[in-house]
Amino acid sequence: MNTLKLLKNSFKKEKEFGVLNIFGLSVGMVMSLLIIWYLQYQTSFESHIPEAGKIYRLISKDKNDGKLSFGSPLPMAHAIQSDYPGDGEVAALSNTELYPVTLGESKFNIRASAATENIFKLLNTYFIVGSGETALTEPGSSVITQSCAHKLFGQENPVGQAFNMETYLGDKVFTVRGIMKDPPVNTEFQAEMYLSWKTMNPSDWEKNWWWSGTHILVKVLNEMQKADMEQKINTILERHQAPYVNGRFDYQLIPLKDSHFRTDIENPLTTPVSSRLLWILAIVAVFIIVIACVNFINLAIGQSERNAKETGICKVLGASRSRLAINFLIVTFQKALIAMGIAVMLASLLFGQFQKLTFMKDYNPFLVPATWIVLFGMVVLSGLLSGLYPALIITRPNPVDLLSNKKGDNRSQYNSREILVVMQFSIAIFLIITVLFISKQISFMKNHSVGFNKEGLVAVNISSLENPNDEGALQRKAEILEQEISKRALQNGILTLGATEGIPGDGFRNGFTVYNPDNLNSYTATSVGIDENFSGVIELPVIEGRNFSAGLASDKETILINETLKRMLGWSSIENKQLAIFSKDNKVNVIGVFKDLNINSLNQNIPPMIYRYKENAYPQYLIFRAKPEQISSSLAMVKREWEKISDGKPFNSFNVADRFDTMYGNEERLSKIIGAFCLSAVLLSCFGLLANIAFSINRRSKEIGVRKVNGAKISEIMTMLNNDFVKWVAIAFIIACPIAWYAMHKWLENFAYKTELSWWIFVLAGLLALGIALLTVSWQSWKAATRNPVEVLRNE
Repeated sequence: MNTLKLLKNSFKKEKEFGVLNIFGLSVGMVMSLLIIWYLQYQTSFESHIPEAGKIYRLISKDKNDGKLSFGSPLPMAHAIQSDYPGDGEVAALSNTELYPVTLGESKFNIRASAATENIFKLLNTYFIVGSGETALTEPGSSVITQSCAHKLFGQENPVGQAFNMETYLGDKVFTVRGIMKDPPVNTEFQAEMYLSWKTMNPSDWEKNWWWSGTHILVKVLNEMQKADMEQKINTILERHQAPYVNGRFDYQLIPLKDSHFRTDIENPLTTPVSSRLLWILAIVAVFIIVIACVNFINLAIGQSERNAKETGICKVLGASRSRLAINFLIVTFQKALIAMGIAVMLASLLFGQFQKLTFMKDYNPFLVPATWIVLFGMVVLSGLLSGLYPALIITRPNPVDLLSNKKGDNRSQYNSREILVVMQFSIAIFLIITVLFISKQISFMKNHSVGFNKEGLVAVNISSLENPNDEGALQRKAEILEQEISKRALQNGILTLGATEGIPGDGFRNGFTVYNPDNLNSYTATSVGIDENFSGVIELPVIEGRNFSAGLASDKETILINETLKRMLGWSSIENKQLAIFSKDNKVNVIGVFKDLNINSLNQNIPPMIYRYKENAYPQYLIFRAKPEQISSSLAMVKREWEKISDGKPFNSFNVADRFDTMYGNEERLSKIIGAFCLSAVLLSCFGLLANIAFSINRRSKEIGVRKVNGAKISEIMTMLNNDFVKWVAIAFIIACPIAWYAMHKWLENFAYKTELSWWIFVLAGLLALGIALLTVSWQSWKAATRNPVEVLRNE
């Protein structure tokens, strides 16, 4: 009861400052909690696998351009296991993709992955029904999660049940051989269904070394065995004389847990997160909670002189310094506990939106034991940080000084508060500049020319028309669809129509080694098959030579290249030039040069490219340009024609401009996250200003009263009180600008195309910070300036 009485008395004396104190601490705790929960989630990936430390993922490194990829050749896992049996356990799986599943009259889209039969042993998968060792051994077998079983079969027993699935090899029938527990949210292996490896791959899969989309896991006993296995894997391509890829790649084994943080490796199973970002967020979390605690300290000390006489009386009546300090700490811990309770409620309310922003899925931090340790630790840490220093400062003076209202020389304390405010606003200005620059860069990337006209451009994915039992089905149906659309194009606003193997912004999946016959230098070039209309549809000009022609049968043995590859080859002209593809002897004529275009985001440089004619490539997309006002009607028409020839395959289309914009999702999320922290830092800085203005007014109350008696105006008093804070913001601006300039300069190095570091953003950030500071302190300054001087001077 005594402790509650101390808390009640504290609130009674502090009034609105007590509430402000707790609210400021709560804000710091909320932001820190959200960051800590995010860090908990990201660092817990694969923690459910007991021997995750012994499992590695195989990555490839292209010798020509140094690019890293999780993708390995389709036969690689089998070749490693058969060539080096007993050296380690090897499992393979494909990317997890959506597959249409049919059960009776019902259709579902299921996230499925092809996998070798030992995948469950390496991933430590818990089986509810069936055995992980045998579930995928038979052709046509499948394993599904609990949730998938309920989705497909309801309350029925799914084991032994068959279903139809549409795959890139045609329709396949699979039988359920096992039910596994749903994967945890903190794993990269999120498939609802695993399918027989051999059933999901072509019959000649052991020869398809060019197919490099396989993810390979290797489990070893120790680091020495890992190094030995890595060395042996690098002999596989040569041992098997792997066509197209032999001599092109080096292979490395990286720890399974580390793979979640490798943003530099292409073809991940799920979106990775930058370890650098996690470290930055961890530092920000610590900084925010410390700043919140220091604000608490400032407010406490700012109020201490008001309570000096009370403290002096307690000392005269026999209260020891330690007793007074303990009482202050008790009150501080109670306030920290209240602040934590408010913070947990606020964080719980904000967590849903924070999950969407950070893609944390269904993660529940309150089910993680570490969360409760963190909550307890934050209360203890904030209580000690907030209470220990003020307790020592407030109880230090002797009772005579306290009762005589002697303030003493507190310049060192005042200097420390000045430094704190400058530091707070330096961070706030830095974050404001960062948010403005990131937004400017995102806007720059979205509006920058990508080498072709992406507006009004629509792509239709036609790859599902492929039929493994009918080799020419895709080309034949694509031509029929194109002809039918062409007949109805004009009345539906379609201006141009063509076919292509890849779409800018949607990823170009093929890359070939090409050789310059003049000097036999090799290059890795991105490759795409197009028809003669592609250039006109996307408005990509031929700057030298000519485009493909439907009237020339010889064009199917020719290629076009882009400007980047021409520069790399050192050619001044393509006249009479040839390029060797796949091997040094396979030479083809180069008939034209396309203008460079960005096929990926502006983070990346334009790659060297070769364009093959449609006779040498499977069309994957039909692409058309429509009048903006008629895009909806044109899509509806295309869909009707699709349904006539697709045998029930789903219609899949997208706007190319929209697809480009989605590539900047990471930068936009980063902008929002930093924006939220910027807001919290500014808010906490305002609390710090309130503490300092309160302290300043308390120290200068007699001076203010004397000035008013002598005729000083309210505006003069406010100017006098505000001058110091303007000076502090100016110093903070001078400190923050070069740091922000350097940080943004380094961040922009991640982009091949970047905006300028505009001076006006720095000025705007400074003005915003100054405006916020003046609004914060002017309220207290006005109250002090309008106070009756008699109330102040009669106690002096």
